[in-house]
Amino acid sequence: MKTGNLVIEFLKLILVVIFSTVLFMIIFAILEIEKEVFPGLDLMLGILLAFIIQVIVKYNTISKLYQSANSIKSDIEIYKNRSIKLVGQANRVVDRAMNFEREVQLAVSQNKKMDIENKINTSMDLKYIIDSYPKLNSNKSVLDLLYKIESCENALANSKLSFNTSVENYNTQITSFPTNLIAKIFSFKLLRYYDEGNDVYSTFNL
Repeated sequence: MKTGNLVIEFLKLILVVIFSTVLFMIIFAILEIEKEVFPGLDLMLGILLAFIIQVIVKYNTISKLYQSANSIKSDIEIYKNRSIKLVGQANRVVDRAMNFEREVQLAVSQNKKMDIENKINTSMDLKYIIDSYPKLNSNKSVLDLLYKIESCENALANSKLSFNTSVENYNTQITSFPTNLIAKIFSFKLLRYYDEGNDVYSTFNL
């Protein structure tokens, strides 16, 4: 944690201790409790209350950051599954279009079908096929699928970036003093960043 942030956290803690101590002084005064038996009781209780408040605040902060990362992780899976479905649909639509062309020009279209079969994995693949077969450029279903796949890919890319940002915020929080003490007490662990080479579930462990 930067020195400036550490100073701010320390000042916050002091303010909470002062507030808590004054609160207990008021309570003792209202209840007319004698403190001679336990000198400084209001200060000790104030420090204790300040500590409890800090623990609760820090724990809630960590939990919110974790839940945020977990939510974005779910979004990634949703977009990945949607992308797979759209790509599969695109393969079927293109296949039907090429089958129609094969009925018109059997010999040529058979070769074309072999060239494109099972090769659509991304929007770029579909664009390439559309450019290679101008008739597909006038097929509304194909163009609509291209738009949906591109939108899904963009959303997926943004979710991956958001996930890694969320993980960075979470990891920074649980490794910064004094939050790292709270993280150790409640066994919070570091999260791994999203890795294109692995499934998100295997890279997201807590």
